[in-house]
Amino acid sequence: MSEYKETLDDLKQLQTKLEDRLTKLKAVISGLKELAAEGRPVATVSGAAISYRGKTMLDAAYKCLETNRNEPMKSREIAEELKAGGFKSKSKNLPRLLYNVLYKDDRFTSKDGKWSIEEHTYVANWGMKRGA
Repeated sequence: MSEYKETLDDLKQLQTKLEDRLTKLKAVISGLKELAAEGRPVATVSGAAISYRGKTMLDAAYKCLETNRNEPMKSREIAEELKAGGFKSKSKNLPRLLYNVLYKDDRFTSKDGKWSIEEHTYVANWGMKRGA
């Protein structure tokens, strides 16, 4: 009987992972439809079309790094992806502005001049704990 429970638990974990992937895929499809309908430029990150139009700088940078999770990116690379995805900024030096903004946000970490998303793990009664 325990083998069935283990198999069921494994399948539930797989289901959760697949549902997470499906949610991300739906977001990409939605962004692509939006871009196609408006004739906006398309940014591709790891082969997926991404729209950053209408997002705050932090939200757009987070989405960019989240999509490109296995590969940390330089401020310049993030800026290029955001612009290609329709992000609007009046900054004359978007990479420098991104660096300054990301530096102040604990969700982002920089190593060797490249940015990535800081991992967070929920710990009961303590809230969010960095790097656990």
